[in-house]
Amino acid sequence: IFRSAMNAGTDLGKQVVATLDKGELVSDDLTNAVVQERLDQIDKNKGYILDGYPRSMQQAEFLAVYNIHHVILLDISDEVAIKRLQLRFAQAHANDKRSDDATSEAIQQRLALYHEHTKPLIEYYESQRLLRRINGEQSIDAVTQDIVTVLS
Repeated sequence: IFRSAMNAGTDLGKQVVATLDKGELVSDDLTNAVVQERLDQIDKNKGYILDGYPRSMQQAEFLAVYNIHHVILLDISDEVAIKRLQLRFAQAHANDKRSDDATSEAIQQRLALYHEHTKPLIEYYESQRLLRRINGEQSIDAVTQDIVTVLS
């Protein structure tokens, strides 16, 4: 959604670009505004999937005004997450000369942010009986099948 708003040059997209250009994280308020702008453009009766959103309680509270049917958690251990992020980082920066220390530090920072901001959403959505846990350590095909089953 961010990429789309940025590429379209919307006012909100320009704010996202300015924020990212300063090396800052996009605030919850701006993120919510970008998501709302996008949701206002679609036929919600056909359904939609938000990937990677919400990531904070403020975002979840904003999203609560919409009729959410399922929240899917791809459940993986920190160890598997670290391996996957290292692989993704290595593939994205194959020609970079960045050190492994920077890679490990960046990965640890991402996990710390997840545990601090996103993980509390698990309890929030469990209490609403919306959370559907899927073993994210399975093969891609098995994960896909489990998601399809939940959404059916």
